[in-house]
Amino acid sequence: MGAVPEEMGPYEPPQGPEPTWPRLIPFQHLLFARDEAVSWGRVPLILDTRGESDVDNFFQYTRVIIVEARWCLHATQIHKSHTVEEMRETLRKKLVAAMKVRSVSQRRTY
Repeated sequence: MGAVPEEMGPYEPPQGPEPTWPRLIPFQHLLFARDEAVSWGRVPLILDTRGESDVDNFFQYTRVIIVEARWCLHATQIHKSHTVEEMRETLRKKLVAAMKVRSVSQRRTY
């Protein structure tokens, strides 16, 4: 996805009161909730505590940056293959990449 084409016009924020964040949503409403957050100018942070692979599988086919919290904990505390500082730098790079993608691609919900 690239920038919004000129014929789409300028971005107009949604009408009405902004929803409260964070929110607990069912898996079936994941895409809608993500698009709603983006329409309010928010960067969605999705946490899956169920331990199932539905959310991972869903996002493998979309343009997102995935951070595996379990991997971070395992690498820093159990295997000790990364120091906390190294992990912070790795996560910082992922965050910067996500922010760059967000600033380049203007998304709309139809």
